[in-house]
Amino acid sequence: MVVGANPFLTASGYDVREIIMNKVSRVVLGIAAVATIGVSLAACSSSGSGSKAAAKPVADIAALTGQDTAVKLDTNFVAALTSLKLTPGVVGTAK
Repeated sequence: MVVGANPFLTASGYDVREIIMNKVSRVVLGIAAVATIGVSLAACSSSGSGSKAAAKPVADIAALTGQDTAVKLDTNFVAALTSLKLTPGVVGTAK
């Protein structure tokens, strides 16, 4: 054996360690890609039964005394709701 010769070289001159690391790198990258796609698909899937939950009130106002109570919404806010095909309304026993 020649001093300094690489014992890992194949007859065609390729380094066996480099070939193995190249294959390992490809396998690791492939597993990472499959895992990333799997997580992405799982996050996009829907597990609900299709029924919508009741709307949760944004504000809770205690009982008020008086004959009339009104809430005025900003015109731009109502326009934004309308553009989203939403209608402002009341929740619970409000009239």
